[in-house]
Amino acid sequence: MIDVKLKKNLGAFSVDVEFSSGSTGITVLAGPSGSGKTTIINMISGLLTPDRGRIFIGDRLLFDSEKKINCPVEHRRCGYIFQDGRLFPHMNVRRNLLYGRHSDHSRLKETVGILGIEHLLERMPGKLSGGEKQRVAIGRALLMRPRILLMDEPLASLDPERKEELLSHIDIIPGQFGIPVFYVTHSIHEILRLSDKLIRVEKGRVESSGKPEGEYHGLGISEGNGEYLSVFDCRIKSYDSEFGIITAKFHGGNMRILSDTHPGGTEARVAIRASDVTISLDRPLNISTTNIFRGKILKLENTDGHSLLVHCNIGAPLAAQVSRASAVRLGLKPGKTVYLLVKVVSMIC
Repeated sequence: MIDVKLKKNLGAFSVDVEFSSGSTGITVLAGPSGSGKTTIINMISGLLTPDRGRIFIGDRLLFDSEKKINCPVEHRRCGYIFQDGRLFPHMNVRRNLLYGRHSDHSRLKETVGILGIEHLLERMPGKLSGGEKQRVAIGRALLMRPRILLMDEPLASLDPERKEELLSHIDIIPGQFGIPVFYVTHSIHEILRLSDKLIRVEKGRVESSGKPEGEYHGLGISEGNGEYLSVFDCRIKSYDSEFGIITAKFHGGNMRILSDTHPGGTEARVAIRASDVTISLDRPLNISTTNIFRGKILKLENTDGHSLLVHCNIGAPLAAQVSRASAVRLGLKPGKTVYLLVKVVSMIC
């Protein structure tokens, strides 16, 4: 179990958070830039000292302001991956991986095999791509046998192809190495792909904490542009390679998702923008949209401008954004049964 309660005053900005997480899996800290995410993991690692609070990792108390306990950075056994690899330019990959007196040389072969970097061992960092440098940095941290791996937007400087490549390696770390990961990001795709638990941080405070399902105001991330999202965990039923369509089951029924490739697993996480959901009073016929869900309006929420968020229950929460004029014309109100339409191509998966 990881248990954190931290307070830190940084002048005009302050952090005051409390959360816990399991001893396995990936916990994602998400939020807009400047929300305090990096400050939080810097305090967990010991790079920054909290004003007050406590930090438990497993059965170890790393920090407790009341008991005046502050475990030094070098004894915390926290692996830390920064936005850039921070490799030593004068050392080849092998020497970078084994740098540090606590490096476990016996696990080198296994680690480089899992990360797919065995062929890079004699190369110098200057000859590596951005994605390769990050994999070496991850390998170096893992060989130190950390109790937790902290990752601060490790994909920020990579192109989309390299990001996807590295995500597949990060995803397996908890299972392969038996350690939890705390992962900082403001990317919708990374949140959906990685998070076993999602902690949303804004203005130095925890906005929500739990399994990444339900409705979110943009998830606090750049690609969402502050849009309202509904997130679902789905079980994949089939894949139509001719038309590139995944059929997946969730609490609201079946959902069709556009995909160029076979998902390669049995589960998928999907986010639907409220602005991509259309409401109809009757079930429409002979239209191109195939995702049509019958639901009941729970509440109407005012937003900026001339639009409303219509929160509905379709067996799972789903929100639609409509104009005030449309809401009046359709007579939308809590308790009313409606049909919600979502285009296959509008889903973020």
